[in-house]
Order: sequence, then C-alpha cells, then structure tokens
Amino acid sequence: MSERDDEQPVADAIEAQTHVLDDRMREQTEELRRIADLLYEIAQRPGVIGRARQREEATR
Repeated sequence: MSERDDEQPVADAIEAQTHVLDDRMREQTEELRRIADLLYEIAQRPGVIGRARQREEATR
C-alpha cells in the first residue's frame, strides 16, 4: 500500500467534514437572516426605538 493510498481516507474524511460544516454554516446564515428580519420588523413598530433609547439612557 502506498503512502498516497494511506492519505486517501483522511482526504475523504476532511472533504466530508467540509461539506457538513458548509451545510451548517448555510443553515445558520439563513437563521440569522430570519432573526434580523424579525428584529427589523419589531424595530419598525411605533415607539419601539424611543422606548429602547429611554431604557438605555436610564441605565447610564
């Protein structure tokens, strides 16, 4: 068995793990986009920004 044959299972495992991590990163990016959209919607409600600023100033 050559050294190259010994390295192939490692290379295959690395490639498989890379695909898993890519999928997870894609899912997390989509989830963060949904969260950002929800936060944007909440911030657009009347008075939300003003109340948040008042709370921030009160804690200073």
